[in-house]
Amino acid sequence: MERSYKNSHQLPKEFCVLSCVFSALFLCACESVPRAQIDEANSLGDGKWRLEGAVTETSAISVSRGVGEDTDVGLQLDFDNIIGFVDDANILSAYAKYSFLNKTEGFSLAGLAGGFTGLQSDVDGYFLGPVLSWRSNNVLLSLRARYNKLTSRIDVEDLDSYEFFPSDEVAQSDASVRIFFSEDKFSIKFGYGCQHQLGAVPESVRLERVDDTDCSRSVAFTWYTK
Repeated sequence: MERSYKNSHQLPKEFCVLSCVFSALFLCACESVPRAQIDEANSLGDGKWRLEGAVTETSAISVSRGVGEDTDVGLQLDFDNIIGFVDDANILSAYAKYSFLNKTEGFSLAGLAGGFTGLQSDVDGYFLGPVLSWRSNNVLLSLRARYNKLTSRIDVEDLDSYEFFPSDEVAQSDASVRIFFSEDKFSIKFGYGCQHQLGAVPESVRLERVDDTDCSRSVAFTWYTK
């Protein structure tokens, strides 16, 4: 099934407004690595845009564009509270996705890789992992796995605004179902994902502040255009 769009090379202003409204409905927990994930293994297609507002334990806004028939690139902002940007959980990511198996119907397989940095804190690193999806008519099912590595970060003992995952390595897995509407111009995703710290954490910190695994449900609203 091919997506159909009007000829335009700019993201409509209402897309940005609606994404901010949806994301601002929630106040979320702190994080050290990006939580929201790309779930569509097939590529957008050359020159096509994707804009998403996602809500999980942390909210996120992402924008991506197809730069070839099999490659997408994008930016993502994970934030604690969109009003004010006062918390050091705000994380900016840049990523690229390459679709090894690229189908509009049936199975698709892609590899995702990117880097991230904290906007108000000393947290940065990279992530990579596979994306598997299967689509039939207007429904897409997806499984993802991701390895996150923090290459620079604040001191593990300074936990005033760094409550979760003081480990330098975090594994992440997600599953979701996405439903498409309006000739593939809009979709809604419902998902469930977990992050698991891989590195050692001091016992005093582990007992008082952190869990090994943090799981959450998510919902995302996505628009597609040229």
